[in-house]
Amino acid sequence: MFKSEYPIFVHKNILKIEMLEKIRDYPRDFLDIFYQEYSDGVLEGCEVEVKEHFLLLHPGIILFHQRMYCSKEYQKIPYSATDCLMYLKIRFFDEEKEIEGVKYLSEIILSEEGINQRDEIELCRFHLEKKAKLRSEYQDFADFSTKYNTINRIYVPYAEKKMSTLWPYLLEYFAKKNMKKQKLQTEDVIFCMNILRDKKAVSRDLIITYIEKKTEKEVKDFDNYNLYLELLKILQEGSYEEKKKEQRVRKPYKIIVD
Repeated sequence: MFKSEYPIFVHKNILKIEMLEKIRDYPRDFLDIFYQEYSDGVLEGCEVEVKEHFLLLHPGIILFHQRMYCSKEYQKIPYSATDCLMYLKIRFFDEEKEIEGVKYLSEIILSEEGINQRDEIELCRFHLEKKAKLRSEYQDFADFSTKYNTINRIYVPYAEKKMSTLWPYLLEYFAKKNMKKQKLQTEDVIFCMNILRDKKAVSRDLIITYIEKKTEKEVKDFDNYNLYLELLKILQEGSYEEKKKEQRVRKPYKIIVD
């Protein structure tokens, strides 16, 4: 049976435990049902911005083992040039039972150690060389995977139904560049409009279907990085063809006079 109940608080009425339980349980029950098919990953926010001497992690929500973890404040994480690959990640702890209730806590870690899939989620990675400057802004789509001195968020899992997906900003960047092409196929328009319509996480299935349509090959067991590489190829191939066409059009004709 489906139902909707909520308590009404009236002056001088007896406050019952059941009334408070309804207030407590309703938001949690709603979210549990809504996200029950979602994978682990970032649900909202959690962008990483580079400042002079620290990384600024934006507020956000992360889904881990069907449980939502919220951060309402900006958090500063000091960093330095170690000349090795560093991982910014969240490590989740087991539940803590107290008299007042149950807590599920986590901590933010910047470490050389890779991601432990059992109890950690990646937020970004970077390799900062000595005397170099770290950046979180990108010159073009290929720049998202620049190996040194650049924040890399390609590997970050974003929560979606069944399987995690790619960083929404990366897909939005791709869609905007792709839509500027002179000639677009139907699948290009549909895919890009889906991305730009809500600017939210796009399902992994949709990304795979689009890549398969464009490349005419099966996408099997591709991780985030390989999906990104396929999107990069699609963007570069189109741009290259258009440049060649422009060069042919602009090439002056030669007139030979006998």
